[in-house]
Amino acid sequence: MVRGIWYAIAFVAVVLVLALASLHSPRQLQVLSQPGLAGAAAAGPGALNHYVFSVSQMNVSGGTEIMSVDGRSYNYSSFPVVLSLADGTAHSYSFRYNLGSGSNTYVYIGTNGCSLLGRNGTLVVGEDCAVTAFYIKAMKLGCIGSYCAYLPTGS
Repeated sequence: MVRGIWYAIAFVAVVLVLALASLHSPRQLQVLSQPGLAGAAAAGPGALNHYVFSVSQMNVSGGTEIMSVDGRSYNYSSFPVVLSLADGTAHSYSFRYNLGSGSNTYVYIGTNGCSLLGRNGTLVVGEDCAVTAFYIKAMKLGCIGSYCAYLPTGS
């Protein structure tokens, strides 16, 4: 029982550290955006808009799945990913929480751009934009059921 309480306390502490790291960490792995896309969408309903997703500086294999959009997976080697999506359409997206393994483990800590709110959700196409996903290198502390706690360890 005491061990379970300590695991729960450690898990909460790691979640707080990751939340603070997403705001202040210089070790974030930043998605690169392509200049000139913002505001370049064609006018009118059904016009195509471009969403740019990129990932850099991670020591993971090219076959590592990073994200999926509408159920289609995108591996590390396929980045940058440029999607042409019809204006006004809705699409489900999901970023993997943890990538790699061992000393090359990275955990998702946030996104910025295209009004995406979180690791999983729905994006409604409105104009061209670029998304920034943040990952940080981490060490796995342990798991309680299917929930695992990670400790940021560096760049």
